[in-house]
Amino acid sequence: MGVYLCWELCKLFRKRGELEMDKKLDQELGLRIQALRKHRKLTQEQLAKSLGVGSAQIISQIESGNRALKARELSQLADFFKVAPMALMTGNSFEAQPRVSWRDDGRNDRTQRPENEQLFIRRCKNYALIESLAGVGSAVQLPSLPLRLNQSTFEDVEDWAERTEGMLRLGDTPAMSLKNALENTWGIKIFFTNLRGGSAATAKGEFGGAILLATEEPPCRQRFSLAHELFHLLTWDSVCELGRGLSEDEEGRNETLAEVFASRLLLPANSLKPILRKLRASKPVLWIDLIQQARELGVSTLALLWRLYNLKHIPKSVIDDFKEKPALAELDRRFKHKPEPSISDLPLRYVHLAFRCHMEGKISTAKMAELMETTVGALPRVLAEYELDLDADAYETTVISA
Repeated sequence: MGVYLCWELCKLFRKRGELEMDKKLDQELGLRIQALRKHRKLTQEQLAKSLGVGSAQIISQIESGNRALKARELSQLADFFKVAPMALMTGNSFEAQPRVSWRDDGRNDRTQRPENEQLFIRRCKNYALIESLAGVGSAVQLPSLPLRLNQSTFEDVEDWAERTEGMLRLGDTPAMSLKNALENTWGIKIFFTNLRGGSAATAKGEFGGAILLATEEPPCRQRFSLAHELFHLLTWDSVCELGRGLSEDEEGRNETLAEVFASRLLLPANSLKPILRKLRASKPVLWIDLIQQARELGVSTLALLWRLYNLKHIPKSVIDDFKEKPALAELDRRFKHKPEPSISDLPLRYVHLAFRCHMEGKISTAKMAELMETTVGALPRVLAEYELDLDADAYETTVISA
């Protein structure tokens, strides 16, 4: 329901001419806003700055019920705290939604974000429900990186990436093993969908950590985006401690540090040994060598070039050549990445856990269909895409008896 329509409906609840009733409603609304602000650990001054409403005095007046909200301000507050406008006004079903942090490439339609966020959070909660019913670990306490945007250096970030690589035991090709490691070691929920509101998103809540990636990106870019968003997830608490949104300069710095983290995590120096040996021995390195190496490591050629540049093994002109010469782009296109399994909106682990709960009688067929985002009639066909069969007797065969 639109904010302005909600506003008009709310005014119908008030008794015209009865100022005391209006005052009481304003006070109740102010208390709800105050509760949300304190839940986010924000001062009145910080909230005023984030909303652009002028001063802490205005927030104080709103929270005390001494100043009525305008429709525009109601919209800003509802959007900022991730609650429905009507819930904010009436207190019904009043529940703050987990915050979703977006990465924007500048080409996205932000009006699509609320729809993407709603679907993302619902899937995260469903995933946590399935984990609970299946009796497996859900929310894991993730490591928290001590990010200080004005102080943390590239060297700090590379050190964090190295430690993260060790904790996850990513092996010789981190890009290829990262997704499974995040799901199985840290319980991070990873979803893919057609993103129109941003290029990737991260969320953290009672369900643990979660990352949303774009299905339309090529596999090598999805892996880099996954590592990039992991940085934001691991620095989530440090950013929240600021108690405010990031300035434009801070946002730019944060994104740069995330790129450095992703590059180091996916391309550790030991994975570059074949190329580095040639470069250190001043032997010629062919473009085909670089492209082939990138394919084996599961990253884009451009990501590999930037990593070599940051390690001071190649000049910036090599990257410029790759970007500007059509013949190199065509050569890169011809050497396709290894075929990837088809990407489903729902993680394979989620589907298998839901299926297991259904076979154990913990959820009904109707609930199974709801969790699979389909109908009961279409459920067999949807499960068949995952090579699962509701009618297969073999699933219930006892393997070991007491």
